[in-house]
Amino acid sequence: MVAHPLVNVRAAMAFGVARGWWPADAADRALAALHRLPFHARDRSAILAAASLAQLSRARVLDALADPANDVKAADARLLVETLERALGS
Repeated sequence: MVAHPLVNVRAAMAFGVARGWWPADAADRALAALHRLPFHARDRSAILAAASLAQLSRARVLDALADPANDVKAADARLLVETLERALGS
């Protein structure tokens, strides 16, 4: 089981709203359901269950989660490494 950071799921939900895949209120319902779960329980199956409850397309949710633009944690990590490299002169 791989947990998904809520910040990445939020980005994926906003991604879907921006593309007209689902309305913002449906994304908010899915996020509210996920917010109640502990981090380690926010795996793919939990995200898809929340998406189904909010009547979101499961396939589109998977597409949004898989898009690298929605990996906020990875972007933060890259920024940290770049900042450290500049600061340390590497």
